Amino acid sequence: GEEMDYVRDRGIDVRTVPGITAAAGITAELQIPLTCRTIANSTTFLTGHSRVGGENPLDEIAARADERTTLVIYMGLATLPDLAERLQSKGLPASLPAVAVMKGTTPNQV
Repeated sequence: GEEMDYVRDRGIDVRTVPGITAAAGITAELQIPLTCRTIANSTTFLTGHSRVGGENPLDEIAARADERTTLVIYMGLATLPDLAERLQSKGLPASLPAVAVMKGTTPNQV
């Protein structure tokens, strides 16, 4: 992704090591299933930030509002209040379980 391009452009050799996505690591640590037959039958991974000149990612996220889908939103803390409002305007109840994590799976996780 863009992080690899950034370091490669600066002459740093980068290798990809297979692993798990941050969402899988964080939810495993917090014991929150990404899917559960009685709660959510799918998971969608989205970004909470647009690229320069890109469309507002909150429009895309709100368009996918569905009580039966776990939404994983990367880099979304800065837009969290607006995001919650948009999801509720699309019909998701304010009582729907949610979690916000910063610095997940690190000693500084909040």
